[in-house]
Amino acid sequence: MRVRRSLALVAAAGMMAVGVVASAQPAAAPTGATVIRSSNPAKDNLSKLQKLITADFDGVRFEDAMKNIAEQTGAELEVLFKNDRGDGLDPEAQVKLSEKNVPALTVITKLLSKVAPDERDEATWQFSSEGKVQVGRKTDLDKFKRVEIYSILDLLLRLPIYPDVPEVNLQQALQSGGRGGGGGQSPFGQNNQNQRRQPDQIDRERKERSTEIITLLTQYAEPNRWISGGGDLQNPRYFDGNIIVDAPDYMHRALVGYSWWPSTKSAPSASRRYVSLSQDSAIASVANFRNLPVSAGVAGGTPGGGR
Repeated sequence: MRVRRSLALVAAAGMMAVGVVASAQPAAAPTGATVIRSSNPAKDNLSKLQKLITADFDGVRFEDAMKNIAEQTGAELEVLFKNDRGDGLDPEAQVKLSEKNVPALTVITKLLSKVAPDERDEATWQFSSEGKVQVGRKTDLDKFKRVEIYSILDLLLRLPIYPDVPEVNLQQALQSGGRGGGGGQSPFGQNNQNQRRQPDQIDRERKERSTEIITLLTQYAEPNRWISGGGDLQNPRYFDGNIIVDAPDYMHRALVGYSWWPSTKSAPSASRRYVSLSQDSAIASVANFRNLPVSAGVAGGTPGGGR
């Protein structure tokens, strides 16, 4: 089980959003459904962006397209538009996109690929410290970092291996036990001796394994953003069974995702029942349940009675 502890939220200096897409009134929930709000604004906003919408943008300003998405979903969006220094997304960029009945988050992702097509400076989304959906270029989002500590002890654990299985003479063992001795030597004693390691050896092995884990993470989770891949973000660092990561939210998402974001399970064989969850579970309702009388009985007596 991953243990996650937050050390601090580092306020970022630098580029501020020139334009902020104000959220509209929340869209009406489907008939017969109840919108359940949680105490996590990020979770609520992401749930709203799972709403299926229709986007028909033909030469529309990028800023207007984002406002349209905010109006259809009611999600709080914070777009980092271009400022006087030239940083940020161009609000005047003309976008063309036609999608029908797709999640709003998918529409945002496709729009970002059009306004920031440069692979060296891609655009994406993340959550701000207030839980708003922050949209912008990765170089701009990198200025909003936070420190997280992730336990990797389960990955560092080294299970003992017993390659030499001892031969046990059952007859001799029974005869020895019959004499009331009890002081015989365990047949596993020698193997245990071979498996014992000193604390400094264990610590050294953990550091070596942590280096391999960090290498894998930086190779597969946003590889171009870490220093090891030519980016500006410090690589994760190991300390006492944990790795410390100082990075923006979209990088943390690439590493561990969100614990409150339910995953959709693939359908198993037809012989088994299963439940599939999606982001729409927040507005789902349970139907076709009714109460049935159940009679209770006690073996050897009467319901609710004594002996």
